[in-house]
Parts: sequence; C-alpha cells; structure tokens
Amino acid sequence: MRFPPRIPLRAAATAAGLTALLTGLITTGGAAPASAGCAPTWKTVPVPANNVDLVDVEALAPNDVRFTGNVDTGSTALLGWNGKSITPARGQIPQSPLHDRFLVGHGSYSSATSGWIKTEPKATWPNIADTLARWDGTRWTTTPGAVSPDPEKAPARANDVVTLAPNVAYAAGGMRGQGGFIQRWDGTEWKAVDHPAAARQGAELFRIAASSASDVWAVGMQRAEDGTTRVPLVLHYDGTRWRDVEVPSFATPGMPDALATTVVTNGPNDVWVGARRGVYSDPNTNTPLLAHWDGKEWTTVAGTAATGNGQIEALHVAGPRDVWAVVSPNLTHWDGKEWKVVTPQGAQPDDLTYVYRAIDGTGPNDVWAVGVYIYGEESNIPGQPYARVRAVAAHLSCEGR
Repeated sequence: MRFPPRIPLRAAATAAGLTALLTGLITTGGAAPASAGCAPTWKTVPVPANNVDLVDVEALAPNDVRFTGNVDTGSTALLGWNGKSITPARGQIPQSPLHDRFLVGHGSYSSATSGWIKTEPKATWPNIADTLARWDGTRWTTTPGAVSPDPEKAPARANDVVTLAPNVAYAAGGMRGQGGFIQRWDGTEWKAVDHPAAARQGAELFRIAASSASDVWAVGMQRAEDGTTRVPLVLHYDGTRWRDVEVPSFATPGMPDALATTVVTNGPNDVWVGARRGVYSDPNTNTPLLAHWDGKEWTTVAGTAATGNGQIEALHVAGPRDVWAVVSPNLTHWDGKEWKVVTPQGAQPDDLTYVYRAIDGTGPNDVWAVGVYIYGEESNIPGQPYARVRAVAAHLSCEGR
C-alpha cells in the first residue's frame, strides 16, 4: 500500500558514534548522574497498598506525584506523594457494578485539578465505546470515549491519553487492526478526529504526548507496503492538521519489523521516540531503540546487552544527555554515550522479580519509577507456590541536600 505525502525528512541521519552498539554497565543501588548542587540517589519508597501493580506515574510537582495501579482482585488503586510519603489518593475511580474486572492504564494531568486516566471495564476490546476517567479536582467520573466508524467490526480502544487543559485532551489507540484511532475532548465529549492512519490496515497508536495545542505527537505501528512487515507510525498535529512524520528505517538484516512504542515532546524541535526492532512474532528478538528529532534530522541510539531484549515502554527526558527509559523489566539510563541498567532496589534474593513499568519526573534531581515486584508464597500444593505482587515506587532525589 502507498501512504499519503509525509513531512519531508531532510536527513534521516544517525549521529556518528551512536549507531554502534554501546558498552553496557549495571549500576546497583542509587548512583545517578550528578547535577548542579547535588548528587541524586535512588531509593525505594514504601507503598501502603497490598497486591497492587503500579502501571503509571505522573509527576506534577516535587510534592505532588500521582500513581495509578491495578489490584490483583480486579479493582484499582490511586495513590499520591505529598513530599513526605505515599498515601491513598482522596479521590478513587468508581468501578462499574456491571463488570467484575476494572483496569486502569496511562494518565495525564494539565493541573492538580484536571486530569484523565485510561480505563477499561474488562480486559477485552469494548463492544461499542471505550472509557476514560476524568478528574475535576473533586472526583473522578468515567466518561465514554468516541465511537469508531464501525463499532461492530472495528471498535475503538484508547491506549494512552494526554491533556493540555480542562477542555483540551487527546487519546490515541486503535480499531482492532482496522486503523489507528485518535479522539479529542472538547470539554463536553470525546470526538473522533481525522488523521492519515485512520483507515490503514494493521495500524495502531500506542502512546501520545503534547507540549502545546500545536505540538501533539502520536506513535505506534503500521504495515509496510509488502503487507506483512511492521514499520513505525509517527503522526504530528501542528494545531491545524495531523500529518505523517517520516522516521529512519529501524530495521536491520534479521530484524525486519520495527515499532514506535512511546514518545516525549519538549517542543516541535525536541522530540524523543522509544522503539523496538526485531521479528514481530518472536519477542526474544526485540532490541530497544531511542530516536531524537531536533527539528532538522533524526538521530538513533541502539540498545545493548545492558538493556536486554524488549522495547522502550516509557521515557523521562531530564536533559539531552540524561534520558531514563523503562525497558521492561529494567530501569535504564542513557548519558549520551552509554546505556546503564539501574537497580534502585539494590541486590535482592533470586526469588524476587522486579518489573518497572513507568517513569516520570520534574527534573534531573526528581525522578520516579514505578512497577511491581513478584514473589512466591507457599501453597498447599508442593512445588507450586502462589505468585504474589507488591507495588514498587523508586525515587531519585537529593533528599533535601
């Protein structure tokens, strides 16, 4: 298939010295790049919730951090950091009595009193409309998303949401392989918006980010012209219309498929895209990639043995040489020269598995990474322990220094 005209790519260049596989190191405990005035360190912070898997973190201010989690019983948990400790949030998302499972995902806040969280009443594609939860500073209200053009054959599902104001938010997702889906909140309801990938077979958008109403980015995957190979899908909204953005070819011999999995924008000339390449049907072949757009050209950085197999699930860009990435299950850092795996939890017994899922921060000395750790608990069946989960929240800070 042929795609519509794209934003011209002046030079899909890869910076010298960045395309080579970079030497990987492992940092145990709290070491982090020193910033002006202090040397921040990582530490884990107690989370007052049992059996919770933290799936998202949104840092609004050093003393206002929001955590979103799913409980293994099928309910949800929202928590917050007040500068001293993590406590249950004063507002919780109401669970529909019609569904025995209710999941939450990524969220976004434009202020302390205005935000959205992706919700899902059940772990399957919704039949008609997706749902998102809205925070108005007082309570959470579950709101139906926009309906796809063909809700029976191609129901819409949001994968991510970003908000800019109480009356401006965008959500991105897909329509069960029938095209990418973007919807906009206008203060009253969610409405589907037109974009280049709306009818592309195999297209889906995974993440969306914005720095302003005229700088919104959505990333995901689509099928190449051969109808089989997956290639990155990157869209940009400039305040007038959505356009395709051409990116470098991430594929290499033996790794034909590539996906854009997350995005961070600090402005139209400072955009970071997390990705993966490999064989789509074999997750063991996945290699993470990081790409940066400076307004003129792309540069890419390949993952290494340090980052392991997988994809970049989340990014926090504290500076051009201070990039934190979740390459599940690991927390990793790129300093402009090399990747390092960081373990805020320090050395742990072999029967504990830490899985990081999301990261955010307010600056280089205030970064949060969240996820879950999994451990076994003795059961009444010999050799078959119960798998138990506990939330993990790790904080990079100077601790008042």
